[in-house]
Amino acid sequence: MPVSSSVVTLAISLGTRGTNAAPFGTPAIFGKCPAAIGGGREYELSTEGLSDMVTDGFLVTDRVYLLAQSMASQSPHATNFIAFPRALLTTSVVHWTPLVTTEGTIYSFTLTYKTVSADITYTVGAAATVDIICDAVMVLINASAVFAAGITAAGDAGTATKLVLTGGTTGQPVLVSGQNPALATVLDASTDPGLSADLAAAAAWSGINNSPFYRFVIDSQGEIENNAAAVWAEANSNRFYAHSNDSTNVVDAAGTGVGNDFFTAAYNRSVVVQNGDSDGNTAACAVSQAAASNPGEYGAAFKVFSGPTADPLTSSQLSNAEGKNILVYALDNGSGHTFFGKAASGRALRVQDAIDIIDARVREAILSVFLSNNYVPMSDEGATMMKAAVYSTLLSFEKKGGTGFIEPGSITVTVPRRSAMSTSDVTAGRLTPLRFGCVIPNDMLRVVVQGTVSL
Repeated sequence: MPVSSSVVTLAISLGTRGTNAAPFGTPAIFGKCPAAIGGGREYELSTEGLSDMVTDGFLVTDRVYLLAQSMASQSPHATNFIAFPRALLTTSVVHWTPLVTTEGTIYSFTLTYKTVSADITYTVGAAATVDIICDAVMVLINASAVFAAGITAAGDAGTATKLVLTGGTTGQPVLVSGQNPALATVLDASTDPGLSADLAAAAAWSGINNSPFYRFVIDSQGEIENNAAAVWAEANSNRFYAHSNDSTNVVDAAGTGVGNDFFTAAYNRSVVVQNGDSDGNTAACAVSQAAASNPGEYGAAFKVFSGPTADPLTSSQLSNAEGKNILVYALDNGSGHTFFGKAASGRALRVQDAIDIIDARVREAILSVFLSNNYVPMSDEGATMMKAAVYSTLLSFEKKGGTGFIEPGSITVTVPRRSAMSTSDVTAGRLTPLRFGCVIPNDMLRVVVQGTVSL
């Protein structure tokens, strides 16, 4: 089982690429965009910003618009976001597989496509088979409003083992909500037409326009595309929140879906956000709240979102999700909130934010010493200047009341004296190693209470 290391080593050297973290509060959304925005455009997450999107050519049924709307609905929420286009759009394909053929079983779920929804309900009859159930549910779907909106349902074979739900418009996902995962599995099997290239193009645009982003979401819930986005995020020091409704995330301890993929890869920078309310845009909600808070000070567990419906998961389903470090939005004694708050590796999402902000701000502090002096001597004096810059940066993150995240009294910074520096380092003007240490406490997730009541 991959686990988070309790000791994290940062290698910070000016001239090497660091965390793209200057705009911790500016998330990005990737999806279908009008040509008017070019390679990308920044919008306010407000009524005015959403109106500007429509003016630029976004439809209110476009996924980017709906994701932005969900971001803007949170409290707190990010101030701005960047919309990035995808060169090629995904054809959404979702597999719905009934598991129970017992007479009287009621299959009930909601299908949504382009903001058009249809409630699908079917009661299993006598001597039913999976094929019979698929045929009956297929008829219901193809006679509903979502069929007119563009969804088609068909069996996967002459004797069906599952239904294949396909969207008629690229870039518009088929959304299944409210399906009890104990009765039927839902798996987004959409393919990837080139997301990695879209992400690389966005990074290039960000560099040219000095508008970098940190966290991001995509328009698809497909396992393949979510995996591609996570690989890119890990390689480029970004954070990816993958929305998923794949039943395998919660119905068994291992599974074969995206949750298991992320867990096996032990990603520190990516997390699967599981919620049966597919059109609740839960990943976008999580990103927006996190972006509105100071890095390192926002724990992703025990958060309440505006919009999504919390899942009524069983204790075993919650345990399965926890075993794969999935961020779930579920009911807890009737109230909905997020559970666990960890990246796929098991490291708290907040802790990775803290590590990244330390990386970014230490780099800035060292560069500031160079920029604010005519020169920095390769001597004890120069080393002390760098030490002071790093120490003051770390001190600014020390926990004080409701702010900060570094354990008070845990900061150490050391530099070698000039007499201990190697000749090659002195000749090259290279101060090495400047070492620092600090403690970032983990997130508290459980409290065990023991008490005695006397009568």
